[in-house]
Amino acid sequence: MKLQPGTTIHGGKYKIERVLGQGGFGITYLGTQTGLNRKVAIKEFFMSDFCSRDVTSSVVKLISEINTEKVNSFRNKFLKEARTIAALNHPHIVKVIDVFEDNDTAYYVMEYISDTSVQDYTKAHGVLSESQALTIIRQIGDALSFIHSHKFLHLDVKPSNIMLRSLSDAVLIDFGISKHYTDTGSQTSTSISGISRGYAPMEQYKEGGVVSFSPATDVYSLGATLYAMLIGKRPPEAQDVFQNGLPPMPPTISASTIEAVLAAMRPAKVDRPQSVDQFLRMLEGKDKPTGGGTTNLRSIIEGHEAVGEYKEAYNLCLECIRKGDDVEYAQEKCNTLIPLMRKKNKSHGRWMYVWAVVISIAGAILSIIIGINQ
Repeated sequence: MKLQPGTTIHGGKYKIERVLGQGGFGITYLGTQTGLNRKVAIKEFFMSDFCSRDVTSSVVKLISEINTEKVNSFRNKFLKEARTIAALNHPHIVKVIDVFEDNDTAYYVMEYISDTSVQDYTKAHGVLSESQALTIIRQIGDALSFIHSHKFLHLDVKPSNIMLRSLSDAVLIDFGISKHYTDTGSQTSTSISGISRGYAPMEQYKEGGVVSFSPATDVYSLGATLYAMLIGKRPPEAQDVFQNGLPPMPPTISASTIEAVLAAMRPAKVDRPQSVDQFLRMLEGKDKPTGGGTTNLRSIIEGHEAVGEYKEAYNLCLECIRKGDDVEYAQEKCNTLIPLMRKKNKSHGRWMYVWAVVISIAGAILSIIIGINQ
């Protein structure tokens, strides 16, 4: 069903080299823009469940005329996606350079970035360091803030939709299920919203869950993407996070990053950071999460504990007890944290004693040297 290598389209302007990827709604090829002799990525509209291809002419045909209306509707959305991306000029958003129709279907042409997505890179090389992951997240966050300012939601942020020019230069792709909203926050189309399990928040599972503009939906996916980069596997689905919280993150991860991820992945969107900028400030430790309910508060407490911030975890437990929230858990956790705090303070005290002895000896030696010189 794919175009064969060497096939030319759009009057010979582009030549197909090989397939880069395929989904239920389209096929993406590596191609050559023949006039400029440069590599490009070419996305072809091809609904695999409803379409077939004439192997001789490359023309795309419907398997059944019954599906004509549905296929035409999605084809129009495909063309809208191309125009959406073309209007978003940002260094970390893929650039669309051409849109056309051929072979009784539609195509758009994008800059070719690389064959490597964040997902591909982590599969090949393992988890990213925290600094590498945060560099990528800040760039994709900046791209999301830009599209949010134009009243778009991406709705499919995940590692496979982030391409890498290098580890310090990431690009957001695939606006196939993005939605545009009016200035009052109402959606401009009612097409279905896709779900990437582990990265989609609970509202994307509900009919009408994204009818109004809320950057907090993309914030969830951005936080889940950061979690995946640091852990090396897909996060639990939103319902599992709601019921059980997130599995603990490695103790090597900074408390500000853990807190920001947990806040971004809260089940209720009103409890998450309400903008990407707020989420990024949390990553830098400039903002602190507030609210969020007991399930995620447990995760924050355990996150502090995991990185040795026992006093911070203990204070949060005391706050729970004072408010009457999850008291039994908070009391048990306090009993666990008290000896850890004592041990840490004792260790700190020992080191202070050692340093005091060292300073005293150094002072005595210095006094002897001064006396000899005199």
